[in-house]
Amino acid sequence: MYAEPPNDFVAECLAGGQVLATGGRAYLPRRWRVMAAGSGTEGTRIAAKVEARIFRGNEYEYFAATPVVAGSLRFFTEMKLEAGEAVELSYRD
Repeated sequence: MYAEPPNDFVAECLAGGQVLATGGRAYLPRRWRVMAAGSGTEGTRIAAKVEARIFRGNEYEYFAATPVVAGSLRFFTEMKLEAGEAVELSYRD
């Protein structure tokens, strides 16, 4: 249910999904991937700046500033990024 939520309510309330300012659908934090800048255009891609990170055992949870989300965009990765670092994120459906 968490990997493939049946609707936006489940995605937001149970799986931590966020709604972007550019569209009404919910995006799941674990589906964002850090990409090299200019490495392709497939899917939803946004530029962001890392604000904070939390180590969660085998991965990091990040909060990033971007104009397409009110507040911070959440994403997870095993990569260690520093606060203030600019990243490009790609969403995998």
